[in-house]
Amino acid sequence: MGGGHNHRERRRAHDTAGLALVGCGDDDDDDAQPASAYRAAQYVAGEFDMLWLPWLGFPSENEAVRAQVGEENLVEVPMQASWNIAIYIHTKVEPYTDPRVRLALHLATNREQFFAVSQGFLEIGGPIGHASGAYAWTVDELRQRPGYRSGALREEDLAEGRRLLEASGYDPESVPPMSCSDGVTPNAEVMQQNFAEIGFEVDLEEVPDTEHLTRRATGDFTISTHGQGGEFDPDVLRGKHHSAGGRNFGEFSDPEIDSLLEQGRITLGVENRVPIYDEIQTKLLEEHVPRIYWSWGQPVVGHRPWVKGYGPTNSSTAATQRLYRSWFEGKPGV
Repeated sequence: MGGGHNHRERRRAHDTAGLALVGCGDDDDDDAQPASAYRAAQYVAGEFDMLWLPWLGFPSENEAVRAQVGEENLVEVPMQASWNIAIYIHTKVEPYTDPRVRLALHLATNREQFFAVSQGFLEIGGPIGHASGAYAWTVDELRQRPGYRSGALREEDLAEGRRLLEASGYDPESVPPMSCSDGVTPNAEVMQQNFAEIGFEVDLEEVPDTEHLTRRATGDFTISTHGQGGEFDPDVLRGKHHSAGGRNFGEFSDPEIDSLLEQGRITLGVENRVPIYDEIQTKLLEEHVPRIYWSWGQPVVGHRPWVKGYGPTNSSTAATQRLYRSWFEGKPGV
C-alpha cells in the first residue's frame, strides 16, 4: 500500500469491513441541538470514529466530548473554511439607500452580545473570515474598531449612530420589517434590541428557512438575518460586494470597491494582496456597510486516533473531506 505502512494494518476507511462510522446529519433543521447531542453521545459510546462530520463541530463542543473520552481519543482537525451569520441589507430599499442609516446600524450592533448568545460557538469577525488567514483581522484588532468596541467606547459609537440617523432624515414610521430565518431568531432579536438603543425601531418577521433563502436570492427583502456560507480566500468578497457579484443580494454598488476587488483577484502574493483587502474591509465597515458583519466560526472535525490521512480540502465549503484517502491504523478489532 506504500508509505511504509503494513499492508494488513492499513485499511481504507471506506472498506466494508471495519467501516468508519461517521457522526453526521443535518444541522440546519429545528432538531439540530438534539441531533448534535445524540451524535456526541454515540461517539462517547464508541459507535462513531468521526465526530461532527461533515463540518459543524466547534471547539467548545469538542471539549465536552474530550472530557468523557480522554485526550488521546479525540484528534481535532480544523476545517480550512469558515461561515458566519450576517445582516443582509438591501441598499435599494428605503431607508437603507442612505449609507448613514446603514453605518448607524453597524455602530449599534453589539458583537459581544452575539458572542454570548452563540455560547462560544462563533467568534467575533469582520468582512473576511478567520479561515482566510493573514487577510482576516483578529478579534483583538476588530475590538478596537467602531462598531466592535465595548464600555465607554461603545457609548461613543451609539452616540454617533444616533447622530447619523438624525442627519439622514429617515422616516421612522416607514421602516419595513426585518426578516430572519426561523433558526436564527435569537440573533435577530438581539439585533432588534441593539437597533433600538439608537432609536431605530424595526419589527421582526420570522420566515421558514427555505422561503427565506428564496426571498434573499431574488432580492425580496429589506434587511435580513441569515448565514453566509463558507469561505477560505478573500476573493469571496467579490461575489458579495462587486456590482456584478453573484451573491450581492442587496444590490450594493460602488465603482471604487469594484476596482479594488478586481485588483485583489489578479494580484499575486499574500504580502501584496493583504493591503488591498485591508482597504476593502475598511471601506466596507466605515463608509458603505452593505452588510453588518459580526461573527465567524471555524468548524473543527474530530476523530479517533486510529483514523489516518484524514483532512479537509481547499474548498469554499468545509463539507468536502479527504475520506477517500483515509485509512485505519491500529483500530481495535480491525
